[in-house]
Amino acid sequence: MTQSADRESKSIKVRINEQGEGEVDIHGSHPCDDDLNDKIRNSVRQAHERGLDTLRIIHGHGHNRESIGSRFVNSNTGWLGRTARTFLRQPSELRQWMFAKIDCSHDGSTTVRLRKGSPH
Repeated sequence: MTQSADRESKSIKVRINEQGEGEVDIHGSHPCDDDLNDKIRNSVRQAHERGLDTLRIIHGHGHNRESIGSRFVNSNTGWLGRTARTFLRQPSELRQWMFAKIDCSHDGSTTVRLRKGSPH
């Protein structure tokens, strides 16, 4: 893969929904993708730089899904969602842009609260 193609695969656009919240859709990503963490990290940073209060990461859910292969069978919140939430909970440079508490009340998305001001 070329360097520009690599940058493009990690690039993901944060959009602003009707409520004025940041939103990014990572459907189509696979939990084992090497660049999934980079996509999430870049989305959180981008939303923070835009001065947004929250970022909703849409990943879908796995409730009552038919077998699409062994890795997606009836998981509690879906493998992609669990992988994203695990990454968000790890101590990392993400803490400069977001608070530790994340909202997991919706199975199909995860919402993070973002810090105000410039990163430390």
